Amino acid sequence: DQQGLSHQVLSPMSLESTLQVDAQSMALSLVQKSLEMKVRPSIAQILVTVPDVIANSMKSDSEAEQVAQTDKKNVIDAGSRCQESTAVLRAREYMAEAKQRAQLKLNEARTRTFRAFLQFERLTLLLGSDVETIPVIRIHIALRALEVRFQGGQLSIPLTASSPEKNEGSCESQKQALQVRADIFNFRVRRFEPLLEPFELACQIDKSDVQGLTVQLQGRRPLLVNVTPAALRLLAWYVPHFTSSLSPLSGSAREQVPTRYRLLNLTSSVIKLEFQGR
Repeated sequence: DQQGLSHQVLSPMSLESTLQVDAQSMALSLVQKSLEMKVRPSIAQILVTVPDVIANSMKSDSEAEQVAQTDKKNVIDAGSRCQESTAVLRAREYMAEAKQRAQLKLNEARTRTFRAFLQFERLTLLLGSDVETIPVIRIHIALRALEVRFQGGQLSIPLTASSPEKNEGSCESQKQALQVRADIFNFRVRRFEPLLEPFELACQIDKSDVQGLTVQLQGRRPLLVNVTPAALRLLAWYVPHFTSSLSPLSGSAREQVPTRYRLLNLTSSVIKLEFQGR
């Protein structure tokens, strides 16, 4: 961070992958066991700033660009018209052959079946405050038996799926489900309280050139949200504060030294502070 300290964002995870390929089909299976991600507003701002910094560092200098343009112009002027016309003819022949090969591969891909099986057993997202040891929101996500099929220009995500790793004699199928649960930290009692009760959602998608896109959502559990005054006060402060950190740091802001102490009143009472000098 800006103070020179390192912070762990992703915990070590276990990912199992299986790839099966033959002349008619391709099947990919990804199973993730457990993953925990910890994000604070200051860390989130650093993460969204990194791509901007990398892009700026990869830009070439104006002097190097001028040299490259000069060299390119010299190379073009050095070639005769006959050589240029010959190169153009060869380029056209090469493009025609490449277009023909690409069309053959496209026709072959349309007849092949692509199948992906995804399963994330436990994904925990912990959103914290500016103080590393104090959490705010904890979100648990589990994705079960999500299968994506693509064949002949048609895309489908069914409600039931079977893992490609299963034996050929087994016809057991699993129900697709996205399970979500959210907890919010109560600073007064110093423990997590449920904000969103465990909720389960399934999604079926069919897309074809004839029927277009069809999306069907199924909620397999009641959607229950716990609303308390303490939770509303905390969300009213944290959501704008966290979303404001999702913008890259400017050049001047990167050099600023962060404040060392902050006072935040999340109670329902007015607090008055008086400081007396010596």
